[in-house]
Amino acid sequence: MPINQLTAIVPATGEEIATAWSYASTANFNFEDKTARLVYTFYASKAGAYGGLPPLKTVEIILGATTTPAVTTTTLVTAGVPVEVDVQGVQISPAVPPVYETTTIYPEIPGLPQLIAANQEAYAALALSLDTLASSLPEFASGQIEGA
Repeated sequence: MPINQLTAIVPATGEEIATAWSYASTANFNFEDKTARLVYTFYASKAGAYGGLPPLKTVEIILGATTTPAVTTTTLVTAGVPVEVDVQGVQISPAVPPVYETTTIYPEIPGLPQLIAANQEAYAALALSLDTLASSLPEFASGQIEGA
């Protein structure tokens, strides 16, 4: 399914637009290695895409065999304060731990097995339709779809 109303930069002008339109132009699955590569192509608009205008950019998403962790950065918001004691060693004020803020730069990406498991019904329907297509070809004429 296409994704619309995206923000993108027009390379020729440097202008930021909020009307970009994108779709998964390439989807490669390697079920043996449990990986996938998706490429989304961005256009200034749907009309531009269908009108033959060049794309603004492409975004590649790699699904590994396992989840790719999020990329985050941590910033110190408030420095900590050590415990304060008087000359006799009596605590005057407790220690205050530092406060940090974690910002997600890039979100976690599920692995292909996790994505399939979360969408099992859709995957099973796609797999059956692909196997049905294959079984209609002469190379598969003697075969039978397992579990169908």
